[in-house]
Order: sequence, then C-alpha cells, then structure tokens
Amino acid sequence: MICQSIKTCATEVFQWISKQSEVGEESITDWGLYRVSELDRRIQYLQFNRHQEGKYTGADFELWILTDTIYFKARVQAKRLRPGKDLYPGIAHTNKYGLQIDKLIKDASKGGFRPLYAFYNNENHASQCKKNIINEGIYLADANIIHNDIFSVPKRVIDSAHLISKSTPFSCWFCCSLYDFQNHKTFLEFLELYYPAQKGDNSIGITNEFPNYISSLLKLKTENESILDYDLQKEFRDLKNVNGILLIDNRKE
Repeated sequence: MICQSIKTCATEVFQWISKQSEVGEESITDWGLYRVSELDRRIQYLQFNRHQEGKYTGADFELWILTDTIYFKARVQAKRLRPGKDLYPGIAHTNKYGLQIDKLIKDASKGGFRPLYAFYNNENHASQCKKNIINEGIYLADANIIHNDIFSVPKRVIDSAHLISKSTPFSCWFCCSLYDFQNHKTFLEFLELYYPAQKGDNSIGITNEFPNYISSLLKLKTENESILDYDLQKEFRDLKNVNGILLIDNRKE
C-alpha cells in the first residue's frame, strides 16, 4: 500500500535524523524520495540538477498525485527542522532573487500548483492530524499559510513545534480516513480540512489532465523500461525549473 510505504520512509527519515544530527535537507530529499519510490512501484522519483532552484521557483521538487478522476500537483520546498533552534531565518531565507518563499508561491501560482513545504523532523510534536502519529519525519504544510503566519506579525522566534502545528504527516495524505483513492471527493475533503486554499479557491492544485512529461514518466514505468536508457535532461527538458519529480499513481489498477 502507498500508505504503508510512505509511513515506512517517514519513519526511516525520523531515525536517520536522530542518529545523524547534521544531515541536511538536500540529502534527505534525494534519499527519502528515492527510498519511497523503491518501496512501491506506483511511486516514481526522478532527480534533476539544482542550479535553477533559487532563481526560478524556490522549489526542490514537483509532486503529482493521480487519482481516477482528478490529479493534484504541487511545488515543494524542503526544510530541515532542528530541535531548539530559531527556524525563522530558514523560512525567511533570501538570496539575490528575493525571498525563497515568495518565489515558491509566485511560481506555483503561475502554473496552478499548490505551494507546499516538506518539513523533515525528528521530534514528536502535535500536528493538524487528529491522530497521535509519532516517529515520522516528513510533514507537509501549505506555504501560503506559513507565509501569512510568520510575516503577518512582528518577527519572533519560530520553533519546530510551531511549524509542525501547521502541518500534517505526509502519510496522512494516503492513510487518512477522509482519503479513499476510489472516491476523489474524499481527497477534496481532506484538502479542504487540512490545506484550505487561500481565498477559498480549493481548485488550486487540482487538474483533470497532466502534461507530457508526466505521460512520459508513466510510459517508462508501464513499459518496464530502464530510466537509465534515457537522456533525462532531454526527455524532461520542460522541467528546467524544478530539481525533481515525485509521481504517486494512486489510481485503481
């Protein structure tokens, strides 16, 4: 099950951070998303180069979730949370192109994507999830909500407990009782409850079609071709603005 595969990966991320306190978000993203793709054949991860991230999107990877009737797409920026640290500087990270979070939100909105954060964590804090899920190290939060929460008030110390309280475990996206892949309405209910879009427009991130590069990725999988036989930078040349794709095909087989 996709649910169990993601829970397994998230547990391993939690354990890895606990054992190696200095591991960074780039390593966690590269290993974690590859790992979850190895655990379930319906999950695919392709990694690209990083040189475009700061300038164009602020995103580490593109997330696609396919159901039988709707598709969800998001641009995701990864952040490693550290116990006892003020995390405000990380969220307010700026380079010569401006605030990273602003780039993430702006670019995502242009393409109709949801802007999300992936928080990597090894502490058990209360999240938005109603269940007491512990020892999982991957949480997702809406970047717009994080932006409004942090920048709408004077600068203050932001700790990991605060950011996790605005998030849900990644496993919830597939294990929650609200989300049944055979009934797309339950997925929308999940989004409306935990990830309400700004200004009430919950169509953001929802689409009924996917681009050619997703079709190509699905074709590689269904034809059992080795992705190493392809020039990925050429095959997916439309993806200059992201560093990788995580594709979760949760349609009925």
